Amino acid sequence: MRNFIILLALISLLLVGCKKEEEGSLNGTVWKYTEVEGKYKHESILVFGETSFTAKSTETYGGEVDGPYTDSGTYTYSHPTVTLYLDSDGSTAIGIISGNQLQMTSGDNFTFVKQ
Repeated sequence: MRNFIILLALISLLLVGCKKEEEGSLNGTVWKYTEVEGKYKHESILVFGETSFTAKSTETYGGEVDGPYTDSGTYTYSHPTVTLYLDSDGSTAIGIISGNQLQMTSGDNFTFVKQ
């Protein structure tokens, strides 16, 4: 579950776009996904380096916090597509950047917003 949430967060973040991303770099960008349903809250943050990324996810339910969980890996970016390669389990996640949003195209289709 933890790896799935992190993967979705990472993919969503990669899809958010801006002028810098259109020029071919996600380096230094931060993306965030938040979901709230009643007492449940999920937050994922994706931070991109030159060729690597770090993801951090936290879930809260009724005041109990699960996490934070972190993962990392490498990525490739060819506007508008971002492909994440997770170190933890070798899985791959793909996202599409449009404006300031990164829409993950696998799993639950989470959308990250550029911060």
